[in-house]
Amino acid sequence: MSSRRSLAVVTTFCTTLGFGAGTGWAVGQALLANDAPALDHVTARPRPEVSPATQALLRNLTSPDGATWREAAVRLALLRPFPDAPLGALVATHPERVRETALRAMRQCLPLRDVEDPALLALLAPRLAEARAWLKGEATDASLRASVTAGPLRGAEVAVAAEALRSTDGREVVLGLRLLADTGASCARPLVVPLLKTGTPVFEGAHDLGRVGDEAAVTLDALPERWSPLADLEEQLADLPVFATVREVEPAAAAAATVDAWFELARPVWRAYWSLRGAGGPPAPEAWDAKTNELLHFVATRRVHPRGRTLLHVRGPESVRCGLTTTGSAEGADRRSLPFDFEGDELDELLHLECVASDRVLLARTFEVEPGDELTVEVSPP
Repeated sequence: MSSRRSLAVVTTFCTTLGFGAGTGWAVGQALLANDAPALDHVTARPRPEVSPATQALLRNLTSPDGATWREAAVRLALLRPFPDAPLGALVATHPERVRETALRAMRQCLPLRDVEDPALLALLAPRLAEARAWLKGEATDASLRASVTAGPLRGAEVAVAAEALRSTDGREVVLGLRLLADTGASCARPLVVPLLKTGTPVFEGAHDLGRVGDEAAVTLDALPERWSPLADLEEQLADLPVFATVREVEPAAAAAATVDAWFELARPVWRAYWSLRGAGGPPAPEAWDAKTNELLHFVATRRVHPRGRTLLHVRGPESVRCGLTTTGSAEGADRRSLPFDFEGDELDELLHLECVASDRVLLARTFEVEPGDELTVEVSPP
């Protein structure tokens, strides 16, 4: 790397971090004065090799297919160590996708110190500035609205709040704790626990903000506990109906031990959602319900019976066997071949229908039935 380019890179890097161009120029001059081939070692940690699997995800992030690049964004965000340099190389061509990926990673408590690529830092600088304004109570109405609606993309707030917890200024620590509580980032719990025993009182002028340890206890109560190895993934998908639908369509996904294993099972639902959503906003709830029913191998129609009878019809191929459990009946009702019908006294307000084919559960669904309803459930072939 030439001396002129070395100086420019260091100046840009330090300016992005907020040290100012003068500081960056001085650092660059010092490096050059000491024989700047060492410039390639300015970063604190050596960059790990990019694995073939990560390279594949980076390629998928540039895909024209919405389901493919969004899956790549989620999976890249959960990688540790975080591939900031390879992502930085995509800033020029896919800035919005790279920004989303990085913000998702920070939402899962990726420390700011692990984001070292200058292009990526420059891309994130506006959101980090908004988050710091939020922390100090200086956020504009627009940035407040953006933060409230960002959900899993509130990574800048999580990163800035976590950074504030390391401050020697008690007021900044308290503000960081309050911002973390607002984000609901469960990954921050290990950052908060060490502050529980801090008895330092904090004042803002004459106003007593309380003790750091008390504020930490309030924040810890606000952050959800982590019971699942997929907790990070579930938080990543909190703004989408996909995670809950996958649990229903592919029950085995609940036992998945890794993100890769979950996506292997979830991909049909994932692709169906993004196909339905397209380039617009979220699909209408009734449209997604219909798609969910299709994925669950059934279509349910309901009408008011003209003579007030309460009926259930279950239709489908003879290879499918279904069992019906009502509130008043014993569990594990005998399965019978289709079609079959129930009426009146045999029914209850809640009906649990389970259908299997070749020992595979096709449908496990609870329906609510009111007097006078005629409900028809069409079970699809496996």
